[in-house]
Amino acid sequence: MRRLWLAFDASDWHTVRSLLHPDFEAEWPQTAERFDRDGYVRVNETYPGTWTITPRRAVADGDIVVSEAFVEHSDPERTTYVVGFYKLEGELIRRAVEYWPAPGEPAPERA
Repeated sequence: MRRLWLAFDASDWHTVRSLLHPDFEAEWPQTAERFDRDGYVRVNETYPGTWTITPRRAVADGDIVVSEAFVEHSDPERTTYVVGFYKLEGELIRRAVEYWPAPGEPAPERA
């Protein structure tokens, strides 16, 4: 997972693609989007602006990895954390379910 996040950080789309299984599937539940390998690479490659990605942690249990990363975007309103659940098949990522929460302020009762 660290290699994936570092490849995203470097905009190294060849490495990103090489880490994904040919039958890779991704899901972003918050926006109800689903991607195959080409679509997933394309949506990230063409995302506007620039970013710095800092992998924070990854926890593995067998072929399942949960990962957290911090994404600092050139548009501060797009700076966020991402949490993903990944299924590995051999050395490749076969499936991803990623949550990209919109940044926001605490609710008034917690401020």
